[in-house]
Amino acid sequence: MALQTCAACKHVIYPAREICPKCWSMDLQWQDIPDGGELIAETTLRTSVNTYFRERMPWRIGTSSSTQDPWCSRIFTATWASSSG
Repeated sequence: MALQTCAACKHVIYPAREICPKCWSMDLQWQDIPDGGELIAETTLRTSVNTYFRERMPWRIGTSSSTQDPWCSRIFTATWASSSG
């Protein structure tokens, strides 16, 4: 996973923005963050009115945190979903 990071003040930004909310710099870069963290909550979506999502069901979605990033909502891949039980 990658998150935006401000080159000027090193603030990690989520969700993505056009300027840093801390120092107003426009010099934002995407930076990979290390794997790992704590799963706060998760659910499985099984239906959707949106055709794009409906054709790709089910989707596992979770909220997680780590020392490297703020709390994020993430879509877990089928590999992660099947390997974690």
